[in-house]
Amino acid sequence: MRKVPDDDELAKYYKPFDMGAKVMAGYELPAGLQVILKASLGIANIEPSFNGQKPDNNTKNVGFGLSLGYVF
Repeated sequence: MRKVPDDDELAKYYKPFDMGAKVMAGYELPAGLQVILKASLGIANIEPSFNGQKPDNNTKNVGFGLSLGYVF
């Protein structure tokens, strides 16, 4: 019987398709300075199956961002 790979070995087999939702909020100051906050939340489980068995874990992508800008 094959051993189940650990998390580092399994990471290269994550499912290539993902879907999610993004939320953005921003503000522009009168001087032209912009501040934007972003959050991306994964909806799809990207954890791979192993030997035809569904995983017990639920792995999803999550991201956060902060942007600063200036409008000329």
